[in-house]
Amino acid sequence: MAALQRALYRNKIYHRNLSHAIANNRVLSDPPVLRSNVIKLDCIVRTQRVNDVHLPFSTVVERKNNTISKEKPRELPIRHSRHHLPGVAPVHSVEEMCDEMLDTIPGSLFPYTTDYLNLSKLEEYTSALSKCYRIQQQAEYILRGFNVNFPGSFSELSHTDRIDNDGTIKGTYEERLEKMVQLLERMEEEGNIFMELRSKLRSQLKIHERNENDVNKNHGTITEEEGSHTQQVVDTYGAPPCVSTAMYDLVLDAIAVSVQHLSTSSASLWLEKADCICQRALKRHSLDVNAWGMERVNLDSIPSAMTFNAVIRAAANAPYDGMNEKLRDTALGVAFCTYDAMHHHSIVNRNSATYRYILQNVGKYLPTSPSKGNIAHALFMEACVQENVLDETVIDALLNYVVVDSEGGANSLGVDFDRWVEQKVRGSIKENSNGYGFQMKWSSRKKLKRYDRRFTMY
Repeated sequence: MAALQRALYRNKIYHRNLSHAIANNRVLSDPPVLRSNVIKLDCIVRTQRVNDVHLPFSTVVERKNNTISKEKPRELPIRHSRHHLPGVAPVHSVEEMCDEMLDTIPGSLFPYTTDYLNLSKLEEYTSALSKCYRIQQQAEYILRGFNVNFPGSFSELSHTDRIDNDGTIKGTYEERLEKMVQLLERMEEEGNIFMELRSKLRSQLKIHERNENDVNKNHGTITEEEGSHTQQVVDTYGAPPCVSTAMYDLVLDAIAVSVQHLSTSSASLWLEKADCICQRALKRHSLDVNAWGMERVNLDSIPSAMTFNAVIRAAANAPYDGMNEKLRDTALGVAFCTYDAMHHHSIVNRNSATYRYILQNVGKYLPTSPSKGNIAHALFMEACVQENVLDETVIDALLNYVVVDSEGGANSLGVDFDRWVEQKVRGSIKENSNGYGFQMKWSSRKKLKRYDRRFTMY
């Protein structure tokens, strides 16, 4: 046993010296002879495996004319493609690509064929998702091409090295938003046609199998039965294919960053559209969960933090001048309904961006009163104590949007609230310390719950 340990030690020392020799371009003598046949065989097997596999982090050392040469390691991917940034359509061709897809005949991008009738329910579901993947990715590629050209959008922030600076997309903000919504609705239409054909064919096949001998006699009864069975097929197969949550997120993000550049009447209309788009995304997820449960749910139908936060952000960015009551009521209704929907969702958690934008809505639209202070205090403490997502953006929203009015003056929101802000918030802030001067656990999950851990936007 002692001899075995000495042999292993000499072998370890030799390989350590070999690495130093490679770094200093020197040549070592032959390696020590191992006394154990077991060790010798094990080393041969390990060396042969490394030479056969050519791991990307290994380097094969050859001895030629008393010099050591390094063979360039084979380049293999070491990062999964899902971690890479998705592609963005170039500016000079994004509109042409969008128009080309919009001009196609509904049902031609992803047709339903009779081959699906030979598959089981689960096989047809998975096959449909895989076959529509190319069209889905193409639509997302085009939508990112539009989104990246909106100043302040998520795509612009995350794709700074891929932005095409050769030009900009023509048209106003509203015209570009209309293009994105049209493409989203075109994808929804494609999925709905696929579901409609599936339902009709499968319901007819089921009914004709059951009533093969009485089709002509009971035509009216079969028609009613066909309608009920069609709806049953729609409910049991989940959400239509072709559409993904990423498409909804890209459109909602574009609305959030551009609504401030619109007129008050247009802004109110687009806030209602954003709420409607968000509800459609949530409905898709509900259909999938009801049909398959969370075990087999389509991952592309699960809403994200951006799905909710983009709507709340759009409401906070609306061009409110203090006079338009319709815009104020619409923004408050959309923001707080979306915030409430996050409380009732089983997957998406509220994060720093949620409380940042909802506090901005409170400061912007609610009148100066103790009630406003109570609401702001409750939201801030919920972010700290219950969610543990406190960060500098939440503190900024409280101090610069709620406490300070639109003209830069300080609001008095009640004696208790003013005392709490001065003593517990302003008196506790330490910018260069962990936790910002507050309890450490209050900010322990601020990055964990972000849509993207690199950015505080969503």
